[in-house]
Amino acid sequence: MSNLEPRVSAIVVLGMHRSGTSSVAGALIHLGGGAPTHLMDPAPCNERGFWESPLIMALNDEILEAAGSHWADCRPFDHGRIAQPVASELRARATATLISEFGETARPVVKDPRMCRLLDFWEPVFKDVGWSTRVVLPIRSPLEVARSLETRDGMVAGVGRLLWLRHVLDAEARSRGSLRSFIEWSSLLTDRRGTLEHVATQLELDWLLSSDEAMTDADAFVSSELRHFESSAQETAADPVASQLADAVYDQMRFLADDPYDCLPLSRLDDLRGQFEASVAFLEPILRQQDDERIRLRRELATTQARLNSCLDRERRLAERERQRAVARSAPWRRLASACLGHARTQPA
Repeated sequence: MSNLEPRVSAIVVLGMHRSGTSSVAGALIHLGGGAPTHLMDPAPCNERGFWESPLIMALNDEILEAAGSHWADCRPFDHGRIAQPVASELRARATATLISEFGETARPVVKDPRMCRLLDFWEPVFKDVGWSTRVVLPIRSPLEVARSLETRDGMVAGVGRLLWLRHVLDAEARSRGSLRSFIEWSSLLTDRRGTLEHVATQLELDWLLSSDEAMTDADAFVSSELRHFESSAQETAADPVASQLADAVYDQMRFLADDPYDCLPLSRLDDLRGQFEASVAFLEPILRQQDDERIRLRRELATTQARLNSCLDRERRLAERERQRAVARSAPWRRLASACLGHARTQPA
């Protein structure tokens, strides 16, 4: 299908975990965008829903793993590390998944934070199914994201900032050839209609503004209650794990909310990206040790689970054997009781 003219205009939501991607995707779907057939269940950390496909998320985890990576890896994703037969199989599955999840909808809304790092993999897949894409990039304070990840996953705040940098820098760089719009998440919470109208204008999507009822619905869906962590400028400056690099990137991303193609912040982001990649390269030995430890713990967990399953199977077999023995022991008594009952029935009243 790669030679077909695009027949579907999809919106891809690219943003770091805990950056408001769910509220943005949900708002776009309330405005008339197409949701996937399967939706992740809401969770205590996201009571209004994730608005993403668990099938796409699981496939993205497989893609990352095939390249020796994972969702919490701050190193660059290297598509070339995936063996060609495996890459072809993953691409075919990705194509089939998009078709099954979105069917004939003309306005799919695709969202998974992992796509920030995997857009190079997915762009050919979008073309395979005949989609053109527009990109929405929600941006949230790296300190707020780090605090949210710390609460949800127990993640060290400094690691959360590194992940924030990886996701937002990759998403920005890989979406430069697309029609795109940056959303400062705090603006969405305080001025929902104005922010969504700004997105519609930047993405040239008139249907986003075609229904006052849908806009009211989306306005009601997005709420300031979604924000559990808020940082001030003073907190950001005083935070002991605050990264000057992350804060500098955040400042430039906020400029792009006004003009996503402004050359000055784009140039500064290129410089900051170079600094970040140098920092990650410096951390490579430590990150490799963490990978080895993660693999060791996963193997230990698998071994422990296998032993537990074996014990449970043994207990089930022993219980079944004891049940059969009990039945066998009771058989003579049951026969005697049956004979007595039969004899009693033959006696005259």
